[in-house]
Amino acid sequence: MARTHIEWLKSNWGNVESKEIDLSGTYDFLRKNDLKEQEISDLALANTRARIRMTALYAIAASTNGIVVGTGNKVEDFGVGFYTKYGDGGVDISPIAACTKTEVWELGKELKIIEEIIKAQ
Repeated sequence: MARTHIEWLKSNWGNVESKEIDLSGTYDFLRKNDLKEQEISDLALANTRARIRMTALYAIAASTNGIVVGTGNKVEDFGVGFYTKYGDGGVDISPIAACTKTEVWELGKELKIIEEIIKAQ
């Protein structure tokens, strides 16, 4: 799904580029070496993945004079708070944070974003 969205963005705007960075080795090293003597739950490990990913995003943003943009909507960011602290919730700006899911879907249709992305949950 993400690759489809990236390709759509690249085909519509000339200033979009993509980078694929495999962070599996970083996660595996941390889990097998630094956390191996602790009893770490599956949820904690899932949140660890989000935090490693956010660290990489901030490194790239800092190196390219950029910012990290959040994708959380009103329910995710301010309703149930369904995000990982210092992970996907750690962003510089969150442009759709005040929008409901319905409003995000409507915005996607207005911007002519491909249906596959609009319907993604």
